[in-house]
Order: sequence, then structure tokens, then C-alpha cells
Amino acid sequence: MSARQAGRGQRASGKDNVVRVQADIRDVVEHERLKRYAREYRQSKEIEEALANLSRFACRPVDYVSALTRKEWVEPAIPDFSYILIETRLKVTNKYLAPIATIVLGGLFFVILSLAFMDSFVPIIGVIGLAACTLALNRELQNRRREVDRALTAARADIENRVKELREKIEEERQAFEQAENQRIERVERLLNADPAAVFERIEEVLQNYKLPFYLRCTIDFYDMEPLLTLYLPGHNVIPPNIVTLSPAGVIDYEEKTAPAINQQYSEALAGVAITMALLLYTYLPPLDVMYVRGMFDRGENPACFYCLRLTRQEALDIVEAPSAIEAFRQLGARFEIGQNGIFTPLEEQLLPDWWEASPRDGVLTAKLTIPSKF
Repeated sequence: MSARQAGRGQRASGKDNVVRVQADIRDVVEHERLKRYAREYRQSKEIEEALANLSRFACRPVDYVSALTRKEWVEPAIPDFSYILIETRLKVTNKYLAPIATIVLGGLFFVILSLAFMDSFVPIIGVIGLAACTLALNRELQNRRREVDRALTAARADIENRVKELREKIEEERQAFEQAENQRIERVERLLNADPAAVFERIEEVLQNYKLPFYLRCTIDFYDMEPLLTLYLPGHNVIPPNIVTLSPAGVIDYEEKTAPAINQQYSEALAGVAITMALLLYTYLPPLDVMYVRGMFDRGENPACFYCLRLTRQEALDIVEAPSAIEAFRQLGARFEIGQNGIFTPLEEQLLPDWWEASPRDGVLTAKLTIPSKF
């Protein structure tokens, strides 16, 4: 092959490598793009499902009576530390293996030497050497026994200390467990006995541990075992503007929602939040029998009330079969108005508890919190 042909072959091989590298890069980019599409579709589907779940109601009151049963303390087993004694004995005896073996071999050497030279003075040397080896062996065995005894005594003391520390730790854990159980049962008893502070504390805890499809600020006002839940409603941006679908090839397709569809989904979500929050509190708070919920929009200079309702426990149990949140509002007799554009319009008059104006403000328990988002 000529030099020119070899050069052409090298250039062709170089071009093939470049093409192959470019193809690999395109494959990686395409793979990442499809993964991004899949994530976007999955997130869009989860958001739409979470918004739809606001109109699917359930109320299964928690059984706190069974929670009054005291849990039994299960004491952990103390490990068996006898292996420490075995390891200690082996460690000391192994230390003396080499010296004892050397002495024994020396004694055997003198015995063999004496037998090999029976007709000379060598047996006398062998006897003296054997006696010396015997004395040395006895000394090493006694030293080993004394060191083993000291090591085992120290190991037993270490085991006793370990067991003592474990027993003290177990006792501390038992006392902490008993104290926690006492506090838990006391808290449940206070809740079942309708202690205002316990009920209010539980309301805060339930709402803060719940997650919605979006962040929601709210205020709790509590007096005479009647909570008023004020929800500060979010804007339209909580509703995705597009319907996202994924083709069999893994490509994203966007279908823009119409304005009426967005408004309808927005109003349904706002109403669903009110019903969902009320049912959530009735699920976890058996002392509650009456609850008030209002939805406020305060992004302008003049806060507006979009809806307000009074919901009893029995109504909460009956409303779970409602086909939509707006229909649940109608069945509950909630105060609300939906304009021609499909969204709530401000109310001129609100439905509030009787104590709202009459009760002393220092007697009303109040808390402001933010309900977290799932996303």
C-alpha cells in the first residue's frame, strides 16, 4: 500500500470516529430529553390528580379511645459478654505459646543428646539442661497462670461495668418511655375531655402536617369549641395552563386550557380546599361539632371574602358523597356567588360565629400558619 493510500485510510477512519462520537452525543442528548419529558409529564399528572383530589371527600374519625391503652415497655436484652473472657484467655495463652514451645524443644534436645552419647559425660550435661528446662517451663506456666488470672479479673470487672452501664441506660430509656406514654395518654384524655388548649393545639398540628397541591396561608380563631378557619386563597397560577400528554414515542404534547376551563378548575379547587380542611379537622378532632370556614382574597388593598360556610359534624359525614366541591357548597348552604366568568365574586355579608363580635378578644385562641405544598 502506498503512503497516499495509507493517508486516505487514516482520514476515512478519523471521519468515522468523529461521526460515531457525534452520534453518541446525539443519543445521550435525546435520552436526556426524553427523561426530562417523562419527568415533566409525571409532575403535571401528579398536580392535576392532587387538584382533582380536593373534590374527593372522606371523613373517617380517628379512634382515640384505643389510643388510651398504655403501650407495654419491652426491655431490650443485655448481650452475653462471656466471649470477652474467652478472648482474654486466648490472648494471654497465645502470648506464652512461643516461649513454652522453645523450652519444650530445648528439653527434648537435651534428652536426645543424652541418649545419643550414653558412654560419655554428655548425659550429665543433658540432665542438667533438662532440669533447667523443667524449671524454666514451670516458671513460665506459673507466670501464664498468674497473668491469665489477672487478665480474667480485669475482664470480669469490665463486663460488670458494661452490664451496669447498659442497665442504667435501659432504666433511663424505660423512664423516658413511661414519661412519654404518660404525656401521650394525658394529651389524649385532655383532647377527649374537650380541653380548649389541647383541642387548639391539635388543630394546629393537624393543619401543619397536612399537604395541599399549593401553599396556603390560614388563620385559626378558636373560642367556645367552635373554630373559624380563614383561608387566604391563592391566585390562578395554582392551576396549570396546559394539559400535558405523552406520546408513545415519549414526546410531550401541550394542549392549552381554555379560560372557562381554568376558571372552573380554579373555583372548584378553592371550594375543595374549604371542604377538605373541614373534613380533615372533623377526622382528627372528636370534640368539634360546629366549624366555620371562609375564603379570603387579600392581595388587593381591600380584602374580599369569596365564600363562607358553617359545617356541622353530621353534615360533614353526609357531604362526602357530593360529586363536586361546588355542589357540596350548595348542599351545605354555603354563602358564595360565581360570576359569569366562572370564578367566585366578593360577598357583601359574611357568615361568622356568634362569638365573633361578642366574645372578649383575649379569650379567643388565634394562630397563623402556612399549610405546606406537596410540590
